[in-house]
Amino acid sequence: MSRISMARLTGFLLVVAAMSVAACGGGSSGSSTIAPGDGGNPPPMTGGNEPPSNEVTAPIGLWKGTLSASTDVSSELIGFVAPDGLSIWMTPDGRAFEGTMPPAGERIEFHVRTHAYYADGMDPQIRDGTMHIETHSRTRLQGQLELGLHNETFRADLHPAWDRPASLEHLAGVYTRSVSSGYTMTMSITTGGEITASDTWGCQFNGSASVPDPGHNLYRIDGTTSACGTRDGEYHGLGALLDADAMGAWIDAMHALEHGDRHASGGHHGPSGTAIAPGAQNLFLFCLYNDQQVFMDTLGR
Repeated sequence: MSRISMARLTGFLLVVAAMSVAACGGGSSGSSTIAPGDGGNPPPMTGGNEPPSNEVTAPIGLWKGTLSASTDVSSELIGFVAPDGLSIWMTPDGRAFEGTMPPAGERIEFHVRTHAYYADGMDPQIRDGTMHIETHSRTRLQGQLELGLHNETFRADLHPAWDRPASLEHLAGVYTRSVSSGYTMTMSITTGGEITASDTWGCQFNGSASVPDPGHNLYRIDGTTSACGTRDGEYHGLGALLDADAMGAWIDAMHALEHGDRHASGGHHGPSGTAIAPGAQNLFLFCLYNDQQVFMDTLGR
C-alpha cells in the first residue's frame, strides 16, 4: 500500500473513533458513562456520607420494653438512643445503663456503664458491661445485657411518642415530683432551654436543654449540680416528654429516689408513694450521668 493511501486510512479511522466517542457523550464534561449491561440506565447517585446500602443503621429512637434476669423476674425498660449514638437505658428500680452505640450493623455490641442503687443512702454501684443488640428493625429490638457473669435479656418496641415533634417551647414549664416521705424535686425549663432545679435536700441543678432532631421526641440535657455533696459535678443526658396517663405502671414501680446524701426511711426500696398529676405530654422522663453518678427522674408538669 502506498504511503498516501496509508495516511488516508489512518485519518479515516481517527474520524470514526472521534464520532464514536461523541455519540457516547465522552466529549462532554457534564455527561456520565453508562456501564455495559445496565439496560441504558445510569447508576444511582449516593451521598458521600451515607453508609453502604447493605449496612443496617443503628436503632435511633425512644424505646420501651422489658429487662429480664429470668422468666420470672423482669422489670420495665426505657431507652433513649440519640442521632449521635448516645444511648441511655433505665429501669424504675434505680438502674441506668449508658454508652455510645455504633452507627450501623446487623448485630450491635457496645460498652455500657451501669449505675445501680442497691442500698438505702449509698452511692450507686458502678459496673462495666456490654450491651448486645442481636436483632433490630425500625420498630423492635432485642438482645442481652452482659455484666460480668451476670446476663439479662431485653426486648423493646419503638415508643409511640417517638414521632412527636420536639421543641424548647413545647418542653418549657415547671415540673415536680413528691413522695409520701415528704421529699420533693422541682425543675423549671424556659422557652430558651435554660434549666434550674432543686430538691428538698438543697441540691441545685443548673443547665440547658437542646433538641437533637425537631422531628422526634428527644431532648439533650447538660448541666452542673451543686450543694449536693458527693453528687456535685457536671452531668449530661437525655430525656423525653411523655404522657402520665400512659406511664402509670412505671410511676408506680419507681423507687423513692431522693437525690442527695440524705434519704428518708424507705430510701430506694419499697413503694414510693409518688404523686404526679395525670395528663398528656406532661411527664418529663430523663437521665443524667457522669463517670461516677447518675440522676434519673420522672417529673410531672
